[in-house]
Amino acid sequence: MDDEPLHGLRGVLARLGIDPTPVGVDTPRAGLVTAVVAVAFFLALAAGVWWLLGAARAGPQPAAEDLDPASPSGEPSVAAPADATPGPEESPPGEVVVHVTGDVDAPGLVTLPGGARVADAIDAAGGLAPGADDSATEALNLARPVIDGEQIPVGPQAQQHAGSGSDDDTPVELNTATVEDLEELPGVGPVLAETIVEHREDNGGFTDVAQLNDVRGIGEQRFTDLEERVVVAQNQ
Repeated sequence: MDDEPLHGLRGVLARLGIDPTPVGVDTPRAGLVTAVVAVAFFLALAAGVWWLLGAARAGPQPAAEDLDPASPSGEPSVAAPADATPGPEESPPGEVVVHVTGDVDAPGLVTLPGGARVADAIDAAGGLAPGADDSATEALNLARPVIDGEQIPVGPQAQQHAGSGSDDDTPVELNTATVEDLEELPGVGPVLAETIVEHREDNGGFTDVAQLNDVRGIGEQRFTDLEERVVVAQNQ
């Protein structure tokens, strides 16, 4: 074997701190031993470089506690942020109960979803009674949203309710009216009439008609319908 390449290998190994001529090896075989040692060293060096490059390509590995044991592939689970909170759930619209009377197929109490109209209440009561025609609803605003606790008269009763608060068209005095008196007002049923009386008793009476807006169940449209049909005595 040519001594010049071996000489160079010995010099490289010597600079790396590796003895190229192990103890106990005779001089004639020293060149062969040096070549074997050098090849083994460079193979080990190449293997190390290859491993480092592979680790760099793979990226950081998840810690054992981050692995999802339920995942068949052992992939890391993605945990929700600690401060993540579910969005508010949408509440279903409230229900209203109204009393449909008069020329309907099944008069009585009907339960409707919030936002229902007078026409929906009539449909829920079975529609117009046999023999009744469309004139039965002429006095009604079929597109008006219904109010919880109100009474919806259909037919001749609606005609009586629509124009007056009493038979002689006399306005109803809010501080002395009974539940029955209040039921004569347009769109006011037993429940709403009782609510008005309870509000009056809890608050020491009405001092102004506009205070009807504070009564639960009376909205803007209902107040408009009632404003000209009620009064408050001046001495209250």
